[in-house]
Amino acid sequence: MHPIIIQEESVTKAARKAIESVCECGSKVVRTVGDWCLRPQGRETLHELHAAVITITNPLKRWNTRVNAGMLTETTDYLLGLNPGYTHMSSWRFYKRWIDKRSGRYPYTYGERIFGAASERNQWKELVKLLRSDPTTRHAHITLFRPGDLRKDFVPCNVAWHFQLDADGRLSMMTFCRSQDALRGLFLDCFAYTHFLEQMALATDLPLGTYTVFEVNLHIYDRDLQKVETDFAKPKDPYADGIVSNGTSLLTDEYKEKMHELLQQIYEQHSFPNIDNIVLPDYWRDWMISIAVQTLMDTELDFECILPLVRTEEISWVLRKSLEKKGERFL
Repeated sequence: MHPIIIQEESVTKAARKAIESVCECGSKVVRTVGDWCLRPQGRETLHELHAAVITITNPLKRWNTRVNAGMLTETTDYLLGLNPGYTHMSSWRFYKRWIDKRSGRYPYTYGERIFGAASERNQWKELVKLLRSDPTTRHAHITLFRPGDLRKDFVPCNVAWHFQLDADGRLSMMTFCRSQDALRGLFLDCFAYTHFLEQMALATDLPLGTYTVFEVNLHIYDRDLQKVETDFAKPKDPYADGIVSNGTSLLTDEYKEKMHELLQQIYEQHSFPNIDNIVLPDYWRDWMISIAVQTLMDTELDFECILPLVRTEEISWVLRKSLEKKGERFL
């Protein structure tokens, strides 16, 4: 078993390289599959790499043509610490199968394990305090996997996060992943978790460093190989290879509360928010507008009036691309 080392500037380039590495160097292994990996119960052939290390040197280069309302909503659910949140109400309705009929909750969510909902400790708050008091610490760790998860099917793919200053004094984040689909999951996890790295850097007033994920099992299902050369895996026009994002703003409790209210309006009331009344920093304001437009795309919305109001360049670009796929055309 020889480790595969991948280092790229953007999420898009890193994801492409990971897919190529699995195809070129992966081994065929037959494994048990089921609902937890969105497959029918049984056995399937996977192409696997073991012990892969992927580093994104510029975590702000994360937007690409595959970003959609499902990704944005899932990331928002994480950031707000929700369970179950709203991802199952988005186009990613496959999450519904995991909601307990009695409690209305998932068996777990990353958000509640990070921010301390229910009986969990607020690991995030403790880390911010620790890094502020001692930026050189090697103890800044968030544990996502629990011993009790061994008896469950719906369990975290990412078992832990670690934050640490690099040799240049920049805050870097390392994710430890037990199993990841290089084609379907890597790009969206990198998109989501680089936001957590940036939020921690903002909360601790530390410069932004690199994002690295240690992969125990990086794979592509045999039945998905026909998608490797399509736009599904290789976006023809990936924004992440172009202009660098200017980054975002720190999500305060007040901003999180407002974002939660907007999610309720979009998914529960099926109503488009009044943009003039969205009191959020531009990045998060435009983020929520993007969720609303993509989620309520089939309603009578005047997109030509909405799009010019989006101030964040990378979000505007991705939103226009998603509308073009639905048949809309904008200059």
